Amino acid sequence: MAGLTLARASMMTISRASTPADSHFILTATGPDRAGIVFDIAKLVLDNNGDIQESRMMRMGCDFSLMMRVAAPKPDADQITRKLSKVGGMSVITHPVTAERANQIVPKPVWKAIFSVEGVNHPGLVYKVTELFFARGLRVEKLHTETKIAPFGGTVLFLMDGTIISEKAIDFKELKEASDSLSSFLGIDLELKPVPANDQ
Repeated sequence: MAGLTLARASMMTISRASTPADSHFILTATGPDRAGIVFDIAKLVLDNNGDIQESRMMRMGCDFSLMMRVAAPKPDADQITRKLSKVGGMSVITHPVTAERANQIVPKPVWKAIFSVEGVNHPGLVYKVTELFFARGLRVEKLHTETKIAPFGGTVLFLMDGTIISEKAIDFKELKEASDSLSSFLGIDLELKPVPANDQ
């Protein structure tokens, strides 16, 4: 993960009432960052009868990356994909979503927590932390990572934060003990903070 910088993801929604006849797809695009790129993308989608239903946008170093779930009439969906690849040299990948999945209601998690990690950067940190979660049936809902130089000594620090969720009750005491053990073994600070049900 050395050298990777992820700005915190932003969200954007553009409203146009979608219809049952719309095509749904998830679009991922990356390219050089510049001023006005979000405006250009939003305008392109809107001008081609598209509805951005959900999105994540971020800067990664000198590049820009976005992922969005879009609904649009089939001919316009093809236009959006084709035209977006010409916006500032963007590289575009699309993944079709069935109408059934697009309209599926995502169940609210039974348990949710915020986590954060800070420590000296070395290979395998993301793997080790997410292995801890996976072994207990936890899903990573959001993840943000970055590196920075420590104020003294020039050491490269690794920072990670995000949210984890579960569809069943969690033994938090056991999870906390396991996370403390992993923290000690890796020499990192791994913090876990459950989110109250009312705040989820």
